Parts: sequence; structure tokens; C-alpha cells
Amino acid sequence: MRLPISLFLLSLPCTAATLTFHIAGDDPGGWPSILSSIGLQNTAARGDIEVIPAGAPTSEADWPQHVEHGTILILEGASPLAASFGFRAGSQRISVRSVEDLRAPQLRIIWEQTADLPRFEIPKEAQVFARDRWEKVPLLAGFRRGSGAVLWVATPPGPHGYDRFPYLPQALVDLGLVTPFQSSRLWAFFDSSYRSRVDLDYLAPRWRKAGIAALHVAAWHYWESDPSPTITCAA
Repeated sequence: MRLPISLFLLSLPCTAATLTFHIAGDDPGGWPSILSSIGLQNTAARGDIEVIPAGAPTSEADWPQHVEHGTILILEGASPLAASFGFRAGSQRISVRSVEDLRAPQLRIIWEQTADLPRFEIPKEAQVFARDRWEKVPLLAGFRRGSGAVLWVATPPGPHGYDRFPYLPQALVDLGLVTPFQSSRLWAFFDSSYRSRVDLDYLAPRWRKAGIAALHVAAWHYWESDPSPTITCAA
């Protein structure tokens, strides 16, 4: 058995700013799990991040202005609001199960259940973060506008938050979100057998940049039979 690198937090500095999120409608889905995991707090009023799930009512006519002034707006699927920002559902549909995240294209992301989705048209300025592996149809995309941004997902992220788009928080950071915490006092466990072929000189500065101050290094060892022929020497 091999164990991946796991991080455990020792301490976090206090921060002056508290970022918030608000989810429209009565079914928040997995959004609270996603957004609270990066330090944001749920609020009943308008938040720094506004999530409009598919089918949720919205009477706001000034969303472009809110985005211009710093709101990060998250939109699900097809809606008049999504269309107003350039994310429009086409007449053709596609069955999606295998997903390619452009941050980690070699990672095999297989959804537990296939989703039947429209082929969406997205605005030219949008950056694609995830797409169908075979048809290359965008599934997660967004763009910055003014001081804010718009992030669009073709389908809800799933009840646990990580079911379909594991790098969704990183997409928010790419669109300008500054998470409300940081640390330079993280300790990490490093299983060297799990990373036996990587260059430690390459990883070390990235660990430091991530705030890791110390490593516990260990490894799982394997004792396998030698496939080479056995030579027996006569006495």
C-alpha cells in the first residue's frame, strides 16, 4: 500500500477580512462544502461570492454592475442570466462521464453517473478550466470583468462538492479570488516511495511557496522476488 502526501495544519494567522458567500434558492447542493473548505463563510445577505444554482430565481437586473465592482458570480447550467453573460445552451446534447481538467489533464476524472448536457456556447474571453475528455465541450469556464468575475459550470458540482470538478476552488483563484487565510507554518507528511521518480529540487521551492515549513519523510517498502535467474554456486 502506498500513501499520498497528506497535509495537516498546525496554525493559521488571523486575518482582518472575512469573505462570504451566498447561495440563491432553496437547494444549495454541494456549494457550501466547496466554499467553506477554503475559508469562506455563508451569509443570508449578499456575499463576496454569489452562487445561482440551476433553476434558482433571480430578479436582479444589475448583476453586470455587481461583477464590475468585485462580486464573483457563479452560474449553473442554462438560464437567462447565464445567457446574458454569453453562456448559451445549444440544441445538440452530449453524454458526459469522462472529464479533462486542464490544470491536471493526465488525471482520470470519471463521474459516477453520466450527465446528459447541452453543448454550450461560451464567450470568447472565457477561460476553459474543464471539458469533456472526448468531445472537448466546455464544462467549467469563466472570465474576469472589472474587479469581479463570472464562473460557469455546465452542471451542479455534486452533493459532496468534489464529485465532478475537483479543481473548482483553483478555478476561482485563477479568476481573482484571494482566499482569506495563509500560513508559513504547515507541516506535511511525504511518502517518498509514492514520489520515487520526481525531482526533489523541483518540488522543494513549490512546497515552500505553499507554506510548508517542515516535512516528515517516510516510505512504504516493497520486497519483491528478483526476476533475474538465481545462480547457485557449488561448494
